[in-house]
Amino acid sequence: MPSARWNAENLVLFSENHGVEEHLIVTETQEFDWKVWARRHGFLSD
Repeated sequence: MPSARWNAENLVLFSENHGVEEHLIVTETQEFDWKVWARRHGFLSD
């Protein structure tokens, strides 16, 4: 999820799906262009 304050991405965890006491294991990574997605879904205009 893009950050509104800094040039960074944020990780969002939903506590209903993953307890805060559990460890996270990265199994895969992927680049994602949020601006392209937002334009395609009508959240940004050119």
